[in-house]
Amino acid sequence: MNGLAICAGIGGIERGVRAALGSDYRCIGYCERETTAASVLVANMEAGRLDAAPVWDDVFTFPSELYRGRVDILTAGIPCQPHSVAGKGLGADDPRDLWPVTARLLRDIEPGWFLLENVPGILRYYHGRIRPELHAMGYRVAEALVTAAEVGAPHKRERLFVLADRAGARVWGQHERPR
Repeated sequence: MNGLAICAGIGGIERGVRAALGSDYRCIGYCERETTAASVLVANMEAGRLDAAPVWDDVFTFPSELYRGRVDILTAGIPCQPHSVAGKGLGADDPRDLWPVTARLLRDIEPGWFLLENVPGILRYYHGRIRPELHAMGYRVAEALVTAAEVGAPHKRERLFVLADRAGARVWGQHERPR
């Protein structure tokens, strides 16, 4: 399975997907605009902790046409500041809200799977906008709030994980599902 990571940060989501899927997974592109995060992303590729692939720096000008038909799963760690309780709570009115461009990339690239990670503060926006848009694009959606402690970390920080798939999407370790 080929992956594409937008708002990739230092590659944490990709490392998790790799841990879950093993050698069946390869990330073929990253997009990260923050210079410090992108430099750690590259260092992780050089150290072999992540798949070596191009790193794009602007999700708004990302060349989605290069990836259409090549990506099985798009992962996104879009900025949480628009939805964080520690922020101003501007949501869709915050210029850092990258859901609209993420939705455009999903429509352009048409991956069978989509994985989103964000803060619990996004839940209202998620239920009011993101989830309905995913359904309109033909995705089935499952979500879970997970604390870091539940997966072995020494702290309780909570995150929302959304996993969406389209009918007919390739299943890990199998051929395509019947439609």
